[in-house]
Amino acid sequence: MALYSMGVMLAPTIGPIVGGWLIDNWGWRWIFYVNVPFAAGGLLMVSAFVYDPPYLKRGLEQIDWGGIGLLTVGLTALQVVLERGQEVDWFASNWIVFGTATAAVAIIGLLVWELTRDEPIVNFRLFGNVRLSAGSGMGATIGFALFGSAFLLPQMTQDLLDYPAYEAGLVLFPRAAAMFCIMPLVGRMYNFFSPRILIGFGMTTLAIAYWGLGHLSLRISAWNFVPLLVETGIGVGCSMVILSTVSLSSMDRANMTAAAGLYTLVRRGSGNIAYAVLATMIERHSQIHRARLDANISLKAKII
Repeated sequence: MALYSMGVMLAPTIGPIVGGWLIDNWGWRWIFYVNVPFAAGGLLMVSAFVYDPPYLKRGLEQIDWGGIGLLTVGLTALQVVLERGQEVDWFASNWIVFGTATAAVAIIGLLVWELTRDEPIVNFRLFGNVRLSAGSGMGATIGFALFGSAFLLPQMTQDLLDYPAYEAGLVLFPRAAAMFCIMPLVGRMYNFFSPRILIGFGMTTLAIAYWGLGHLSLRISAWNFVPLLVETGIGVGCSMVILSTVSLSSMDRANMTAAAGLYTLVRRGSGNIAYAVLATMIERHSQIHRARLDANISLKAKII
């Protein structure tokens, strides 16, 4: 589980570094082009190494096309609303209102539909497991903080500190390095310490680190980010590895894949919400401060 979490959590942390280098040296289009060989390699690896374990149930009587359709419509509409809402002033735009209504109806319809199916494509009944539901909620909180900070820090370093794209991504490297080092250790420590202690330590470390990041000034250097980002890497490493293990530990093997999918969906969804919420907060607060500055500029200063 620690090795799996390393791949899942390190990828979005290393992404800004690689993306910044590509933008500075090759152009923004290569952020998308670079995914093609990795996707092709992933397909080859799946065909070579992924197989069904003997306990996995197969031979479904029918495919849940209704659930697939509602899931596709709901998540697509939600993603469009979250990505484009700020650009068009949210609910001042009719198509954002329409997209929000579509997402709400589709997701509620998906929930009702899947709870009435014998073989649902998304098994929401698994949330009846307390460990899975509680772990998903805590994972969503950590995902909001992790992906939100991955969005905010490059904004600060590029827009306010004038870092080029590569250096802005490089600022996040200490967090990736700390996560890479701590996750295998946490996987071992799980055998000797209560998960409550490890999760509590990780959440407390995250809270302290993010409090420090929230009080940075514009007179800092890149090295001032290092200790705080190392703390966040340790906090995320301790929290996510143990949460993933505890959340899925009580699931029977036949439902393990479905439970892991739900857990990942909740965490990733919280990350997308973090992008939308924080982008809106930045824009709205920028407008507020701009208006306050403008109100205090004298007529003489404006004429000059």
